[in-house]
Amino acid sequence: VGTDLRDSRFLGANFAGADLSRADLSDAQMVGSNFSSANLSSARLRSVQAKGVNFSHANMPRVDMSDSEAIGSVFAGAVISDARFSDSELKAVNLSKVDARNASFRDASMVGSNLSKGRFDGASFRDADLTAAVLSHASFAGADFRDADLRRIDWRGADMSRARGLEQDQVDEACADQSTKLPKGLVGKACSRGIMVRVTRPHVAPPAP
Repeated sequence: VGTDLRDSRFLGANFAGADLSRADLSDAQMVGSNFSSANLSSARLRSVQAKGVNFSHANMPRVDMSDSEAIGSVFAGAVISDARFSDSELKAVNLSKVDARNASFRDASMVGSNLSKGRFDGASFRDADLTAAVLSHASFAGADFRDADLRRIDWRGADMSRARGLEQDQVDEACADQSTKLPKGLVGKACSRGIMVRVTRPHVAPPAP
């Protein structure tokens, strides 16, 4: 607890279930290591090399992974609420079913990442690159998408109804369906064989008096 592990090398190491709460692992190299179900709450992992690391089901609230490289890493089922991933490389990362409420992904590169079924309420994606990411069936109440790149994202079934900072030009480049919930005034489009098709909701006539 609170261990100083700065600049350490953990290539392929196994920390499954370890208690590393409040540890400082800044600038560490942990490529291919296993931190599944580990306790990394309030840990400092700034500027780490974490390609292909397994963080699945880890307890990581308030972790600071800013300026880190975690390409292809797995966070599935992890708790990363109030975490910081600003300016990080998170390409092809698995963030499915995470609890990422109030986390910051500002200016992060999240190209091709999987955010499906996660809780991202209050999270910041401002200026993030989410090109081709999967956001399906996830919740984003209060999440900030101002100036985020949403080209070719799949947010079918996602609840974006209370997301902030979304503009129609961003929505036009994303793949929605009838179950996608967007903020009032924005119209989603469906993807069919690479072609964007506008989604229209059927008009329901009011009941006869």
